[in-house]
Amino acid sequence: MVPEGWKCVPLGEIADVRTGVAKNKKELADPVELPYLRVANVQDGRLDLNEIKTIEIERRQVERYSLAEGDVLMTEGGDFDKLGRGDVWRGQISQCLHQNRIFAVRVDSDVLSPYFLSSLSGSSYGKDYFLSCAKRSTNLASINSSQLKKFPVILPSLPEQKRIAEIVAVWDKAISIAEKLVCNGSAQRNILISRLLENDSYGNIESLNYQKVALGDLAKINAFTEIPKTERSLLFVSMKDVSERGELLGFERRDSKTGAGCTRFINKDVLVAKITPCFENGKGACVSGLDDEVGFGSTEFIVLRALGGVDSRLIYHSTIGRKFRIQGERSMQGSAGQKRISPDFIRKYQLFFPSSICGQSKISNILDCAVDIERHSRKILKNIKEQRSTLIHNIIAGKLRVKLDKVA
Repeated sequence: MVPEGWKCVPLGEIADVRTGVAKNKKELADPVELPYLRVANVQDGRLDLNEIKTIEIERRQVERYSLAEGDVLMTEGGDFDKLGRGDVWRGQISQCLHQNRIFAVRVDSDVLSPYFLSSLSGSSYGKDYFLSCAKRSTNLASINSSQLKKFPVILPSLPEQKRIAEIVAVWDKAISIAEKLVCNGSAQRNILISRLLENDSYGNIESLNYQKVALGDLAKINAFTEIPKTERSLLFVSMKDVSERGELLGFERRDSKTGAGCTRFINKDVLVAKITPCFENGKGACVSGLDDEVGFGSTEFIVLRALGGVDSRLIYHSTIGRKFRIQGERSMQGSAGQKRISPDFIRKYQLFFPSSICGQSKISNILDCAVDIERHSRKILKNIKEQRSTLIHNIIAGKLRVKLDKVA
């Protein structure tokens, strides 16, 4: 239901939806090479301009595909959560083009604020619309320009749009700050893992007697435990139950009979995702709280079980480090999109490890604190995003109305 005094207008009636330039065109007449935006550059509510690539295009087409300040950038597709994401182009790069998988929406500024449109399309309202009409495959979704032109824009007065956009910008600033905290926390954790486990510069710290060892010397790889014959349900962990950077979000109980072809694990085992992109995103966890119970989960987990005299937490920390992930990604084998790391890679992976359980515990406590700080930052970021989303939803639904400055 549209709030009182507002309109609902198809986007195509108040904006020009522009498609982008296609890659790999051959035999161009009078080509020029210019910077262009890829899908990776267009994030949800922000632009990542750290890596800008160039593309060749015919000189006569430059104006057609060039971005203008105020264009609203939206992605054509990708993962479900990336559909329609975008931000407003502020002219950060002179004469910049956009790829054909990115729409540039040029609004009628007398009717529609680009910043309001960006907030609307990125809200739950916008994402629900895009998903409702998107072409879907197993993990991907996409929309076309015709569907985007039909997007029903809820249209307050222009002054109200601008005021809403100003309010949302404050939340966007808070999100940007929180994202920097997350990045800093992740960087600090990786630095600590590198210094304490991945090189020998701290080999004599507090007489911990570091030794260079392989993970296979510290843990059994895929040391499965048979699922006991029991009538009660058992813990089950799927890929979706593990967050990025190794937080076990929860689990479900399933009939033990369904675990015949699954990975089995026990308390303190370390789970490492072996399939892309889960491995690259750091999916994995150290299992806790099982006591004497046996659990089971996705066969896309590799199970590491610490040997006697080895702190399993330190096994876990070694597998979420940047070096481990980079080397593992390089060793992956298989077809595109279905590459996997092998147990053999994990078995041979080298690191520096304190020889005593006391020394291991000291290092584990330090790294536990670093992980807790990063997780806390991620929770703050998640809460801010949820509050921003709720705010926009309530404004669009008419539950909240912004106050405009009175004209003297």
